[in-house]
Amino acid sequence: MSLAKIDQTDETKLTFDVQVAGTKEDVSAYRLVIESEEYSIICKGKPGKDGIEVQLPKLKGLLDEGVYKATLEIIIGDRIFTPLTEVIEVNPNIELTVESRAPEKSEPKDKISIKVGETKVSSIVQEAKEEGYIVVDVKNRKALKKDGLYVGVIENDEMKFSKEGHDFVTDLFEEIDAE
Repeated sequence: MSLAKIDQTDETKLTFDVQVAGTKEDVSAYRLVIESEEYSIICKGKPGKDGIEVQLPKLKGLLDEGVYKATLEIIIGDRIFTPLTEVIEVNPNIELTVESRAPEKSEPKDKISIKVGETKVSSIVQEAKEEGYIVVDVKNRKALKKDGLYVGVIENDEMKFSKEGHDFVTDLFEEIDAE
């Protein structure tokens, strides 16, 4: 099983439930490392309301379809802890799934413990589809369509809606761009 199945064409946010104990030092950095045969991609994480959030960029052009080793790294002082090592599946044009992982434990010499709980995968495109919208790619923009009308767009990882539905996507873009 994999940590996540992600689409090459969408940004994806992974949220890790991480707890650090046994040290007075602050965590210097959180990062997710995705390794390919030729290079590694490092995505920095930051604390969020549900845990450590790691924003993955669109991977099209960076990683081909396939399975890649992914490691969550937590840096405390001059030490790197890797409490989670899994794989990420990169697939074109598939929906994302959420999977829970049992925590992997690391037992360093000075008893620093790190617990990794549930991992959440989200994408604004996936959220829009779950809310019943059809996501249409038009000239490098994503339009939202519902009940035969264009009602909004996805920009900057958020949904923006028009005041009314439009029959034509160009009318929708004109209204959104005018705001």
